[in-house]
Amino acid sequence: MEFAEHVQLGDPVRLSWHDDTPQLAKSKPFKLDNGLRLTYGQICALGGDFFGYKEPICFGKTFEDQITRFTKGFETLATGTAAKALAEKVLKSKEEEVAAVEAASQPGSKATTDAYYNSIRAKYIVEIQNILGGVFGGQEKGYLGLSLLNLDHFGADARTAYNAGHTAALRRAAKDKTAKGLEEAYAMNAFADHYLQDSFASGHMRVPRRKLCAGVSGDLNYARDVCAHAMHREDNKEGLVVKNPLGQSWRAYGDSALFSPPNRDNLARCRDAVAASANEVYEAWQKQTIPPVSSFKAWQHAPTLESALDPANKNHPPMFNKEGCPRTDVLDKTCKTYESPNGMFWSYLNTARKLLTSGH
Repeated sequence: MEFAEHVQLGDPVRLSWHDDTPQLAKSKPFKLDNGLRLTYGQICALGGDFFGYKEPICFGKTFEDQITRFTKGFETLATGTAAKALAEKVLKSKEEEVAAVEAASQPGSKATTDAYYNSIRAKYIVEIQNILGGVFGGQEKGYLGLSLLNLDHFGADARTAYNAGHTAALRRAAKDKTAKGLEEAYAMNAFADHYLQDSFASGHMRVPRRKLCAGVSGDLNYARDVCAHAMHREDNKEGLVVKNPLGQSWRAYGDSALFSPPNRDNLARCRDAVAASANEVYEAWQKQTIPPVSSFKAWQHAPTLESALDPANKNHPPMFNKEGCPRTDVLDKTCKTYESPNGMFWSYLNTARKLLTSGH
């Protein structure tokens, strides 16, 4: 999902407040430890893409390690004057985008977000990189650093990241039945919801990101990352027929298409998931109990990863399979055969060149 799409998924949520009244998330900004005042949707947008731990949450060897990584990632946004200044700069730079997407989200709007994003993409990348930088130190990375090791935003790893973050938020809620405890838990959960929301974007469902990542493989070039980006773009554009555990089936589209008419069902399911996620935090705060990961309600609304790969749904063959091998004709969306992992006649570098030359 794009920045403003995350905002528009988080801000319309009805949060159960500590006085038992429902409150529109946009109208109730949270005050973080460093003085930042952010809405639920703004935290959804900043979390993971702009602020985060120096290594992926999914790299944690145990669930407790994953929770610790998430918590440290959240602290890169919530603590320190430098984080406050950076977040304010990002929000300022994104005002036009947020306004454009908010207008497109209104009932009856004829504006299209995908056209808007296509018009600003080059400017956006340069602008954000100038603000956040590409190097990292301590617990946090810049925008480029996070994007080059963004496994937490794809497939099963996104689910791992959300489960860790949602658990951290539930624990915060369950241990402190004060107004502050609930608000801090909501803020943490908004950060976790970034990964939940990404799980509804078609370009985040099938990409074998661990296989297509120089930061994992140790490659000296970024050919694998170029390949991952190309598949991400193709799946976002084409969309995927998916199904959730409730038995609902629909076609999901990806980044920049959240409010496009063909993505209407996907938007509704994602909003249901975000609402379920927030409601679970309130229940933990109210009852002082935490549900097991296996019963997290948000995943009942989300596409299963199996459905995105199910041949019965007649989706186009993945550009790269689970082993990270490309289609034998990588540019042909109907090609159903794949290169061998040890094949002599292809390489990631040559495949990346072909994709770049073709405009993928």
